[in-house]
Amino acid sequence: MRNGRAHKRKPLSTILHRHNRHYSNEPPFDASMFVHFRERISKDLVNKVNLCMVKTIREQMEDEQEKNHQRRLKKSR
Repeated sequence: MRNGRAHKRKPLSTILHRHNRHYSNEPPFDASMFVHFRERISKDLVNKVNLCMVKTIREQMEDEQEKNHQRRLKKSR
């Protein structure tokens, strides 16, 4: 309970889905949930997620570089 009220938890999938749709100044979850996540997420899982994020960002950057390269080629013709 927090401030005399029961804390209603949102499923992580809902939090992540909402976060990916649009930016919001509203926190994705209550700060007290960090303890909940920290106690349940292993270092291996955090590392896997980090590697996946880095891979995705690199792929996006490579795609953008290729698009820019193609644009330059079209302009030079």
